[in-house]
Amino acid sequence: MVRWQHWMAAAALGMVASSGTALAQSSQLYGGVSAGTATYFDQGGFEFDYLGFVLAGQLGMRLTPDLRVEGELSYQSTSAEDDIGIIDVDVDLTVIRPSVSAYYDLNTVSLGGLTPFVGGGLGLAFIEADFDSGFGSDDDTELSANLDAGANMSLGGNLDLVPMARWELTDDASNIQLRVGARLWF
Repeated sequence: MVRWQHWMAAAALGMVASSGTALAQSSQLYGGVSAGTATYFDQGGFEFDYLGFVLAGQLGMRLTPDLRVEGELSYQSTSAEDDIGIIDVDVDLTVIRPSVSAYYDLNTVSLGGLTPFVGGGLGLAFIEADFDSGFGSDDDTELSANLDAGANMSLGGNLDLVPMARWELTDDASNIQLRVGARLWF
């Protein structure tokens, strides 16, 4: 290699290393848990109970003061019923959903100690429907999307309280969730 190419390669490696160090210093990792209700839309003739529930765990990273990315694993459960002819069919629906989302924290807005956020993401919904009356069960895997809005409220130290609403879209198990969670910053 020619001498100027050595200098260029060294300069490029230095810029990559310094930007990686700056990103690591400006980013923060967090973990969280949340729980709440999941209201499913009536679909395919089935009428869902008014409230199901959702439990979720999150791992995330702040990339900039306003932007976060987060991986989540959620468990949802509800039940529904349908009349097929003269037979009343009940179904228990379980959804396990890994997803990845991006969030924008509106740090310039403060609502009495609450910092609002908006975001959205994509995931896979592993759906299992267990039917009674001898109909067995059915499994399905669907792509899903979510749109979120909520607020961060610092409880002091590294702990936040996080109320949020989520609109989750799938072909067969779309729902609206109201959650309350806790986030611990590392």
